[in-house]
Amino acid sequence: MFKYLLSYSLYFILILFFSTVSTFAQNNSAEEKNIAEEKITQFKSYLAFKDTIKAVNHILTFADSLAKSENQIARFYTYDTLAFLLGEISEHEKAISLYKQAADFFISRKYYDKAADIYWEISLNYARLYKYTEANQYSKKIIALKNKLNDSKIISSAYNDLGLIFWKLGELDSAVTYINKSLTIAKNRDDSISLAKRYNNLGVIYWRKGVVENAYKFYSESLLIREAIGDKKSVTKVLNNLALVFQRLNYFDLAESYINRALKISREINDPIGISYSLRRLGNLYLVMNDLNEAEKLLIESIDILFEIDDQISLVQVYNLLGNIYEKKDEADKAIKNYNRAEELAEVINDKFSQALAHYNLGSILLNQNLERESYFHLSKSLELSEKFGYRIIKRDTYKKFAEYFRSTKNISKENYFLYKFINVNDSLLNESIISSISEVNTRNLIKISEERRVLLQKENELQKSKIEYQNFILTVFIILSVVVLGLLTYSLFLNKKMKRLVNLIELKNEELESANEAKDKLFSIIAHDLKGPFTSILGFSELIYEESENKNQNEIKEYSSHLIKNLNRLVELINNLLNWSLIQRERISINKEELNASELVEHVLSDLELNAKLKSISFNKSIEKDIFIKGDRSMLSSAFRNIISNAVKYSPKDTSINVHCYKNSSFMHLEVKDYGKGMPKEKINTILNGDLIESTLGTNNEKGTGIGISICKDFVEQHEGKLEIESDNASFTLFRIILPIN
Repeated sequence: MFKYLLSYSLYFILILFFSTVSTFAQNNSAEEKNIAEEKITQFKSYLAFKDTIKAVNHILTFADSLAKSENQIARFYTYDTLAFLLGEISEHEKAISLYKQAADFFISRKYYDKAADIYWEISLNYARLYKYTEANQYSKKIIALKNKLNDSKIISSAYNDLGLIFWKLGELDSAVTYINKSLTIAKNRDDSISLAKRYNNLGVIYWRKGVVENAYKFYSESLLIREAIGDKKSVTKVLNNLALVFQRLNYFDLAESYINRALKISREINDPIGISYSLRRLGNLYLVMNDLNEAEKLLIESIDILFEIDDQISLVQVYNLLGNIYEKKDEADKAIKNYNRAEELAEVINDKFSQALAHYNLGSILLNQNLERESYFHLSKSLELSEKFGYRIIKRDTYKKFAEYFRSTKNISKENYFLYKFINVNDSLLNESIISSISEVNTRNLIKISEERRVLLQKENELQKSKIEYQNFILTVFIILSVVVLGLLTYSLFLNKKMKRLVNLIELKNEELESANEAKDKLFSIIAHDLKGPFTSILGFSELIYEESENKNQNEIKEYSSHLIKNLNRLVELINNLLNWSLIQRERISINKEELNASELVEHVLSDLELNAKLKSISFNKSIEKDIFIKGDRSMLSSAFRNIISNAVKYSPKDTSINVHCYKNSSFMHLEVKDYGKGMPKEKINTILNGDLIESTLGTNNEKGTGIGISICKDFVEQHEGKLEIESDNASFTLFRIILPIN
């Protein structure tokens, strides 16, 4: 297949060279015309024998001969075309040299549109040489000319190229900025092809940033446009990109169907790039699904194609994936061989991310093989690259692996140092992971809505098709037999009523969908509020561990570590509770009431908040009646109790106390929490009890809140047929009282 592509490319170059030389000859003397015809014959001979070296030299010799021509405009237009020919046969340095001469000439003559076209070609050739800094410079030169250009398309392309260069360099925020500028121009031009490319590029960048929701949105926009204009080759790319999103969300069946759809289209249109990409994506999916033999087979098949099309960037990724497969299969020699291939090729093409990943993989597997010296070398290289270019996940994993390395060499101080570095980076990534999880929930909702819309549109299309067929039938029957018109009209009315019922059903579903989205928004607010407490505890104990590690106080470190583990377990429990609550909201089922010990639940919440109070030297004066049993939802009541107690801690001055009184009165349980802070104005109390959200205020230690915690508490209590009461003198105390029925 590649031979056919090469033959086609050489044929195209031959035609272009003929037209260039012929055009030059037509504008010059008879002598120059004869020279041009001779050049055509020689060039044709070289290409016929696939002698690209002689063909290149022939082009350069012809270019030198043009320096004597009096027609300088024709000369530099010809340089432009000759440089393009050199680029097509991968002589990029020689092409750049000719392009630069032509660009300087056209700038001097103020032919700015032509100069901008040539700057774009120079940038492209530098990118093919993996010289992204130089490519960046020439894209910026195009933008510098934007006020002098007649065609905004070249500016749009320059912004897009700049964005892609910054993406390859790992500067993702700059990449988004420039791609968006390109997108704005494409929208103003109503350029569908460019719009689809820009949307896809934004999806790629947001995917690298970890913002799954935005990646899905932009990929979907690109797919809609590309399917509408019939761009099958580009459709396959977006299908594979969307499959990556589905894979991230564990929708493996959906991911597999999208990849197979892309692979089928690529085979139909004989697109080797699309075929190789689909095979690579499918291999990666099977690796995640632990179907290692099938994954290995597909990736090896993709390698043959990647060699043919000279796609070295993808080859690096395939080698890393094959290394992962062989490492899982306990075939260490094969894994190391592929990781080495990935590292060596990544260095050649200046792919720093893949190079850092390959070094990490090598360091990890060599450490497992007890090859500590070799492992140290590769881990050091991985850390150097990841710290320099900001690859935080690789950096985090390398810190952890270094800690393991120094544990094996019994260097405790170094082990503790890298554990501390690992914890710091991991905490930062954990916070982003929570945000990413919320983004993934949003994406799941978007996918669900998209699938529902697709089914709905399919039904509407079927109805529309049925209606058209029916109308044609009416027309035919009316012409032939006017007698049956009345019956046909009756049938038409019946269909219209049916359609109205369907429309009403659709409107009802839309209302349900809006209600579900409101519940989703409320869930995210709860997550943001309830996760704060455990994270504060984790941060506090992490700081104490760090301080004690410098003093080498192992007993204190062990004690604080136990507290840290306790709070981490609490965090996991809290997340599970909140996710269970989200299921209740989404599925519209009743709350999960069970018989529970409210006294123990209050004690549990107080234990969780003990560190927060301790940090402000606040004590709890507890008066909790034992074994008060009520029926309720454990996660919802735990959240309600936690909100009012943590609120008291937040607004209590240092070195004070909080009264917590839990008792049973007749058929009701009472929980009273009284703090001795600055109190609460009556207007604010009324706002809370009316069910409205309030503006958050800083605590006595400048703690930040969300302004929704007490509103959440009120909502949960009322769902249990209870009530929330608030008392305050707006000066020296505030008392919150939760009253719940025992049965």
